[in-house]
Amino acid sequence: MLKLGENDIKRAIKVTFTRMQLLIGGLIISVFISTIWIYQEKKKQRREEIQKIIIEARAGLSPAQ
Repeated sequence: MLKLGENDIKRAIKVTFTRMQLLIGGLIISVFISTIWIYQEKKKQRREEIQKIIIEARAGLSPAQ
C-alpha cells in the first residue's frame, strides 16, 4: 500500500489551495467582466432611448406638419 509522507500531504494541500485560489480568482474575474458588460449594455440601451426621444421631438417640431 502507498504511504504518504508529511511532505507529500503538505504538497497536496498546497496544490489544492492553489487550485482553489485560481478557481475563485477566475470566478471573481468572470463576475467583474459580466458586470461591466451589463453596464455597457444598459448604457447603450439608454443612449438609444434618448436618441429615439430626440428624433420624436424633432419630428413633432418640424414645420412640415
